[in-house]
Amino acid sequence: MANLLKSSAAFREKALECGLLDAQLAVLEGKGIDTLATLAYVLTTPGVTPSELALRELLDSTSPDAVSLQALASIRRLTFEAQTLCIAQIKASIETEGEPKVELAPAERAQRIAAQKRRLAGFDLTGPLENAYSNYVYVSAMVEHDHPQWLELHRFIPRSQEISREKPGKEVILDESAKLSIRDRRTKDRCQIQNELQLAEAMTRRALACDLLQVCTFSVMERWHRYLLNKLSTPPPPNYRPTSMEQVLRADRQAWIRLAEEVPSLKRDPAGQLPLDLAFPRLQIDPHVTYFLQPLQGKSFLKNAGADEDPPPAPWRGRGQAKGSGKAPSELQADLRANVDQAGEKFLCGSFRHGGIHGVFSATREFPLSVAALIAFVRISMPEFQFSSIALHRDISTCCHKDTNNFTDHNLVCPLSEFGGGEIWVNEPGGLATRLVNGTQLPGRLFSVSDGPVIFPARACLHSTEPWTGSRVVLIAYAGGDHNAMSAADQTFLEQLGFPLPQDSGTDCPPVTWQPDVPVDLQPFLNKVQEVSARKCAERVFRAVGVLIIRPPMVCQIFEVMHVSCDGSHEHLPWGRLPDGGWATKSEVAYPPLMCKCLAHSFVSQLQALGAKPLPADLHAAQLQPARAAQIATSHQPSKRLPPLVAEYAKVVTVTGPASLVPSALKLEADWPVPSVCKTQPPAQALPQGSKRLSSFPVRGDPEGLDSLGPESPVTASFGVPWSPANFVAQAIKCKHPKLLASALPAPLKECIDHCVSMSPVEIAKERTANLRQWMLRAKELAAEGEEPLVSPHCKDILANKSMRLLGEMISASGYGDSRLPCDIGKGFDLLGPIPDSSGVLPKKATYASLSVPEVREVARDNQRCVWQAVSDSAMSMSADDLAVATEIYKLTLAERDEHWVEGPFSLEDLPADAILTRRFGVVQSSWDATKGSVKKIRPIDDFTESLANLTSSSSETIAPHGVDCIVAGLLTCKHMQCISRACRAKGIVTIHDDLAASLLYLRDRVVLGEARSVSSAHRQTFHLFTDASLENGKSGIGAILYNSQGLVVNWYSEEVQEEVVSALNVDSKKGFIYEMEAFAAIHGVIRLCQKLRNVDLIVYCDNQATVAALVKSSSEAPVVRGLLVKLNDVETSRGINCWFERVASAANPADAPSRASVANLPLHCRIRWHPTFDASDLD
Repeated sequence: MANLLKSSAAFREKALECGLLDAQLAVLEGKGIDTLATLAYVLTTPGVTPSELALRELLDSTSPDAVSLQALASIRRLTFEAQTLCIAQIKASIETEGEPKVELAPAERAQRIAAQKRRLAGFDLTGPLENAYSNYVYVSAMVEHDHPQWLELHRFIPRSQEISREKPGKEVILDESAKLSIRDRRTKDRCQIQNELQLAEAMTRRALACDLLQVCTFSVMERWHRYLLNKLSTPPPPNYRPTSMEQVLRADRQAWIRLAEEVPSLKRDPAGQLPLDLAFPRLQIDPHVTYFLQPLQGKSFLKNAGADEDPPPAPWRGRGQAKGSGKAPSELQADLRANVDQAGEKFLCGSFRHGGIHGVFSATREFPLSVAALIAFVRISMPEFQFSSIALHRDISTCCHKDTNNFTDHNLVCPLSEFGGGEIWVNEPGGLATRLVNGTQLPGRLFSVSDGPVIFPARACLHSTEPWTGSRVVLIAYAGGDHNAMSAADQTFLEQLGFPLPQDSGTDCPPVTWQPDVPVDLQPFLNKVQEVSARKCAERVFRAVGVLIIRPPMVCQIFEVMHVSCDGSHEHLPWGRLPDGGWATKSEVAYPPLMCKCLAHSFVSQLQALGAKPLPADLHAAQLQPARAAQIATSHQPSKRLPPLVAEYAKVVTVTGPASLVPSALKLEADWPVPSVCKTQPPAQALPQGSKRLSSFPVRGDPEGLDSLGPESPVTASFGVPWSPANFVAQAIKCKHPKLLASALPAPLKECIDHCVSMSPVEIAKERTANLRQWMLRAKELAAEGEEPLVSPHCKDILANKSMRLLGEMISASGYGDSRLPCDIGKGFDLLGPIPDSSGVLPKKATYASLSVPEVREVARDNQRCVWQAVSDSAMSMSADDLAVATEIYKLTLAERDEHWVEGPFSLEDLPADAILTRRFGVVQSSWDATKGSVKKIRPIDDFTESLANLTSSSSETIAPHGVDCIVAGLLTCKHMQCISRACRAKGIVTIHDDLAASLLYLRDRVVLGEARSVSSAHRQTFHLFTDASLENGKSGIGAILYNSQGLVVNWYSEEVQEEVVSALNVDSKKGFIYEMEAFAAIHGVIRLCQKLRNVDLIVYCDNQATVAALVKSSSEAPVVRGLLVKLNDVETSRGINCWFERVASAANPADAPSRASVANLPLHCRIRWHPTFDASDLD
């Protein structure tokens, strides 16, 4: 809006729209009135109506009466709109929360774009170089702040991407003043930068946007961009890698940081120069920027650095190098390596064909044993299948394509992990599964890979991968190119590995046969692999441990930290039996600490590689359960420890280098400059004082056992960099109160609420009516089409009136995640075996079967006789009531048979030998009927535990029902309300019996006599209180600082605690009683510094974990702390202060200085003086 008021083009457009003529507009512009902001104040202030004479004189000062009525109406309208816009701008600047949106007026934008095209004639500003309008908004925000800030290249999207994006939805915002508002959902569009061309285009768009907003001229910024791009093609020194795109992006970011440090304003100087025009050329010689563009060390450098050191581990993927027909060009190698989806990984071995080049993937020669194992697996699964290539895919989703380079028609796909979905769709005439391919619906068939190996025509038919849940690892065997066109050496090599090479391209494929058991002929290979294990020891003690790790190259290399060789300078304890006959390891109860740490680190790394999430660093990253989120949203701090509101460390830096150079101390006593031979991630030039060593592990050793644990052995250590007090305070204030971070509403429910509140009741009713009409008509259309293809024959009677196709279309239209639900219902759910998952809709929780289905089938005959005998024995001893229940259950079962839900009855001899026999019993349930009163109903229950059926069930998901407290409270209230409702519905005189009396008293106590609950929508400000206590050199002190939500100091204190007070606090005469002192400082910080605060949220930070735990629980075993907590509870209740307690590290605590009487940096006028006292009356 501000740009609209200040734009000359917008003023001219608005004037012409109001009806002013060009001549009249020229008169206004001649008087200097060329913006709406000028016009709003030229006659009167906004809100005061100008007189008619003033308006006439504005257009014609010499002859006001000559102004026509049409011109008078036009200038009056234009003046009114200008004043209204000014008032709206002032109101928006006061009421708008957060950063206001600044954008160019459309007329101003169009005028500037046209002028830019004329100025840059010969430069095509269309297509990928045409800026999206959001780019101008992004740069305008920087202009509004009048200070350089990093303009991220990914944010500069082309205009075509902006036009094609979907319209953002609405969202409901609840601000700190408990005010609801609805606005468009804010989205940050990002463009893809995956190659040098896309990088250059994004740079040019940024230069054009900055030139349009008069931040920097196009030529100057484009010259900086050319400098960065030239670095990508600059040849590096020997044994170094060329500069990468990541380095260019980091250098660009550092350049803007340097601009922010050196350029105070973006406005032109008195000479008319733009500050950035003068600053950009200096960046090319700025060492802070050029440091990021230096070539990095390559593999050859490390190989030449020392013969005793290992080279970096080679990647497991093949490099695409052809054999036999000559070395493949580097472009081909890059093309083959680039064929890896970012969402997963792949491993390729065997033969390949690319264009006219035939060769062998280099991974085939790098990992011959692994390739031989894969070949053996395929030949076991499908003995007659012929292939020359194998691919392992982990979480790779392929789009619709044909394998035109294959030598034969068919591919074999075998599952190697458990996952849901992930079928292969294959184009097939007459297929029921249709997919949209290039704008056309094509029929096809789904091949379920998760159930076992499948074969499909990959060369002739289009095919693609369906969505899946879990980790999808599959093996694909195929004929990747004509092996006859390869050299004889390559062909012989493939045959020696065991590849069954196809005889000709027309070789057909046999039916699929699944053989999951590993036969004996694979055992010799496994024995051969076991022979290559090497003796290792993790420390210079104990025995040499033989570690054998068999893993495909694709699997995460988790055990590399265990691969440390012994230097042979010490002796190991013996293995086997001792002279007394006992085992040598019998008395051992511990393993070397380093070995245990490395093993634990390895398993954690593997779990994270498989999708496990590490512990969240702060509360923002935590995924809380609904009950826990509801507690936090209501400002109730749970007693169980939560992730901190602010992360423990400002950042974690990983350092890799020689052990003699990497610090071994647990805490750095001084700043540590990073040596040039050490690598850090993220990049850092030094580690500050106070950084803590979190972990340290040896880097993967030499597989031949040549390296040692000497001082030059490489190690990888992680260091936690502490916050500075000022940065911690800024981060804490930025995080706000925890109640604003957690939401007790599930995402679908919140989306539904957001959708409903964004429309009026009439609109909601219309939408629902339209949806009902749409689906009712669709149901009729599907019913007229006939049979349901998704329903199995044995489920047709049960689902006779249910359309699974309609349910599937409704699920697809609603965006619900469980798209497989209609197929699962139509197929029916097996009572034995795994339970189908919900495609990720329900929470993840794996449960595992105790018995397999074949095992239960194997003992089914014996279990049948046991269940039959147990039922017969129980029938002999039934009471009359039990017999009545059993009779009713039998009638209900016969009714189910008549509905074709079950079959029978059968005798024991009629049952198949592997049938699962289940006992059925009845449960009596009571309900209330308005006319019949209390009615008892019998519900049949099948005992699948006794029949062992439940023991075969497994699942990867679970449901999240309400807790026991919610269920009990709901049932209790429901019970009393039902009792009162029955009395209300009764006819005639109602007798107040004991149950009704209890229910009425329950209602009276909670409604009539219950304490009124106060619900306030008042704005609750958030304050941050930091406290600390010190006990050093015989002196004791306490300090506290109170900050407001803007980070300004409100109050603070710094007081020395006299010896008599210290003695009174230390009632148990403990040597270390900092716990009581910290609690004393924290609670008196609330009492003394918050005297004027009412109805606020207060976050209290303390650097003693025991004190924080006592404050959260509001209880303590120490009598001193218990007495202080009573005072704190009184203050919280009387002043309406809601406290939340957090821990802060001592190095980051700003109250550490005032607790030691260091108050130089604190404002003196905010100091609160008091005399710390404590006596026996303060004890609980």
